[in-house]
Amino acid sequence: MESGQELLHSFLNKWVPPWVIVWGWESTVDYRFSVSPGELASFGLLHDGSDDESGVSQAFFSRVVNTIQHKLGRVAIQGPGGSPLLSALAVNQLRGWNPQLAIPEPIFWGICPPLVRVLAQESDWSHLLRYTIIEPRIVGSLCLECHDRSVRQVLSVFEGRDLNRQVSRKLARTLYRILTDYEDSCVVLGIGGVNKSAPQELKAQISLFRSSVTRPHIVFITTNSFSPILRLKNRDTLMEDYLDLLRLADVVSMSAEELCQMAQWSGLSSSREGLYSLLRGLKLPGLAICHHRYGSAISAGNHLLTKEAKSTLKDVLSIATLGMLQYCQDGVTLLGQPTEGFFKGQQLTGSEFEEVFGLSSSDQCAVPSPSLISSVSVRLTGLGARFDGYLSVLLTRVWQWLVRK
Repeated sequence: MESGQELLHSFLNKWVPPWVIVWGWESTVDYRFSVSPGELASFGLLHDGSDDESGVSQAFFSRVVNTIQHKLGRVAIQGPGGSPLLSALAVNQLRGWNPQLAIPEPIFWGICPPLVRVLAQESDWSHLLRYTIIEPRIVGSLCLECHDRSVRQVLSVFEGRDLNRQVSRKLARTLYRILTDYEDSCVVLGIGGVNKSAPQELKAQISLFRSSVTRPHIVFITTNSFSPILRLKNRDTLMEDYLDLLRLADVVSMSAEELCQMAQWSGLSSSREGLYSLLRGLKLPGLAICHHRYGSAISAGNHLLTKEAKSTLKDVLSIATLGMLQYCQDGVTLLGQPTEGFFKGQQLTGSEFEEVFGLSSSDQCAVPSPSLISSVSVRLTGLGARFDGYLSVLLTRVWQWLVRK
């Protein structure tokens, strides 16, 4: 069996038309603290009393960050955040690690707070931000990560992430510029972290995109936790709109938690057959992917895939899963490093995967993880977004099975 790196090389060394990967539309600044269990408990629940989709206020967020820094005697680690930006950065890292491979150029398309630009200049990825809209407000997330128990608390400011009509018009003009500048390239349009924006506005962006591009393209939608939506009085209307949005995609990627939330709202939570049954139960027309630390699985939707196509797509998932787990361990993806000596955690027997997904580990829809990374080394923030970034690169090699005729 080929290693993850060998699979990656065999995929990316094949000739394909030129592609560009556009990830949008939000970016944030993450404020991260690595804390002990005692420190984590001492802060209690971080909340300002609000119970809607708007997160916490900017004033409350700033106050909490300053208080924690004062109590701990150390400043937060600041880094880029927002699922679409992290996915674009994952693609950018792959290009940097192996410039000889034909990895598509990534572009971040969307809102960009000033501090994100500062971080980009410090770390040399400003080129990703050529097609952005300045957002002057603080748009951030706070993470308290307790590595020895794999616990985290997250506090987010949603102000500045809202996709209102004015922002939507600016995004549409910016997307048109990208398509014009890359008129000879095929396009992956990745819309990441879906749960905070107006689904109707995102539908309009996808409709505009499909009507504006005549060359091969893939619409790839990834989700975030739907728990803020499920607490709202109008949750049924919003969740139906989000489900309609997912139906527009060629590929959808969800974590196990996000899949369960959507399935519970859809009335599928009574199924005891595992995550794969829930994934198929959503009846999405495109490819639907669920990722979990025990592995990942894919549902073909309305696609009638050949045996070769299923085998190839399984290889794609295998590479993305391996890369995600290696990032868990040491922050460096498997796809850019030698393959010996990885995965020092406990080996999985396969039963964990089969119990969670309800699939045999040998099934053509299934990709079990090769090991269970110990919780001490797990990096929690933005893990799924990096998985989706790797996946967006690999999908360009199997586009002929994904694009709508």
